[in-house]
Amino acid sequence: MNRSKLGATGLLLAVFAVGFITGTAVNALAENSEDGERERPRRSYTEHLQRELDLREDQTEGVRNAVEIRQESMRALWEETAQRYANIRQETRADIMVLLDSAQAETYQAMITRSDSIRAEKEARKHRQR
Repeated sequence: MNRSKLGATGLLLAVFAVGFITGTAVNALAENSEDGERERPRRSYTEHLQRELDLREDQTEGVRNAVEIRQESMRALWEETAQRYANIRQETRADIMVLLDSAQAETYQAMITRSDSIRAEKEARKHRQR
């Protein structure tokens, strides 16, 4: 393998690794609250502000309303971002796959299958909790 292919392979693997690590960390942070149970971000943020700022009842309600008004926009943005991330992940996987020999490709496909299964289970759990 010449140096440019080796460099490209290393870069692709590094991008994949960083993406995987980042995604795993973000998922872990998004899914767990202080007590280990997933909370809806609106309630969690409102409660956090209420505790930290010692909000009156009318202020707490105002914060809840302000967040609620923008909740659909935030959800739409998250879905768009998640879809773009999934597309980039698929493109990266395809780029990596063409670099591998058949044995490596088989192992890599098994890794992808495990990763996708874990991701699907987390999504299912998230939807069950709503």
